[in-house]
Amino acid sequence: FHSNSEPNNTTEHYLQKVPLIWSKVEEATLAVKKGEQSFRFTSQTDFSPAATNYSFNANGNVVFAGYGIEETTNGGFKNKILLRAKGYPGMGDTLSNGHQKYNSLTERELANIKNNFAREAGASVILEFDPENPTFHLPADNDQKDYAEKELSKRSSGIYKRAVRRSGTELGNTPPIFKVSHRVVEALFPEWQKELSKYTTIAK
Repeated sequence: FHSNSEPNNTTEHYLQKVPLIWSKVEEATLAVKKGEQSFRFTSQTDFSPAATNYSFNANGNVVFAGYGIEETTNGGFKNKILLRAKGYPGMGDTLSNGHQKYNSLTERELANIKNNFAREAGASVILEFDPENPTFHLPADNDQKDYAEKELSKRSSGIYKRAVRRSGTELGNTPPIFKVSHRVVEALFPEWQKELSKYTTIAK
C-alpha cells in the first residue's frame, strides 16, 4: 500500500508550553566568628546553600534551638540565625512523646511544622544538621561507582545542582535553610551533643 498524503501530526495539539525558570547558586559562603576566632566553611563540603530566588547577605547571632520544634524551645529567635537538629526529640524511642506525636509524619510534613515555627518565631536564617551523620547527606553505594556505571537517580543525575520552577511562582516565605556539617556545628557550639541530649530528656 502506498500513499502520497502527509501523516496527520496529532501530537502538536496535545503539547502545552510551560515557561520555566532554571536557576543555580553562583556563589555561597559561610563564616563563623567566635570571640577572636574566625572560621570559613566550604560550600558542598561543610554546607549546602539555601534555595532562594534572591541574593542575600545575612549576619547575626546563632541560637541553638534543639530540634526546632516549638514545645522544646524557649523562644528568643527574632532576627536570629536558628540552628536546629534534623528529626524530632525522642527519635528511636517508641515510648517517647516525640515518637508518638511525630513518627507517623512524612519528612516533608515534619519539615513544614519546623519551618513554620522558625518563620513565626522571626528567625532570619535556618542552619540544620543531622545528629547521626557528620556530613549533610548520606553517601550511597552508587556514589562510589564510575559515572558510566551509576544508576541515574534524582541525586546522582545532578538535577539538584539547579532549581527549576514555573515562571510566575515564587519560593515560600520560609527563612533560607542551609544544611551544615558537624564541623560547622562544633565551631558554633562545641558541646552540642550535651545540649541536644537535654531536648531528648524533655521529650521523655
